[in-house]
Amino acid sequence: MRKVTRTFLLPGDEEAIAVALLTVRPTLRFIDGSAARRGQEYSGIDGVESNTLFLWDPEVTGDKTFSVQWMRNQNVAPQVLREGRFATEYESGAVPRMDTFVKDVWRVLKRNCQFPKLMWPDGATSGGIGIGNHAYERFVAKKLSLRDGAMPLRPAGDV
Repeated sequence: MRKVTRTFLLPGDEEAIAVALLTVRPTLRFIDGSAARRGQEYSGIDGVESNTLFLWDPEVTGDKTFSVQWMRNQNVAPQVLREGRFATEYESGAVPRMDTFVKDVWRVLKRNCQFPKLMWPDGATSGGIGIGNHAYERFVAKKLSLRDGAMPLRPAGDV
């Protein structure tokens, strides 16, 4: 099974998602994916500077390679946020409880994000990108710019 959700999250959104994940899965660990600290475990995201985290629950599997990847957003300029993502790929049913773990992570995302229709400069639209509640408020107030790579995004229907 492959699952990917692109996201735009401000630090407050990240914290809300981390707290919600830990509420649902108290044994969850955040694994640093940076080259300098690869594999270091954290029980929350406070103080974690890495742009790549892996969500791992030892109650699901003892092998840290079975996890959900969290590519965190990057501020590319003042008030400009580049997309991040949550992603996983695994063989459904191969690891007991993995399906439930993945569903729990995506349920938390859906509760903590808005999924509006977004428009690219070429007019293409998408509704599958999660925008954290803090980021969404700033985005619709035009106080935050969202970027898909170098491409700016705006609410669909916005002129």
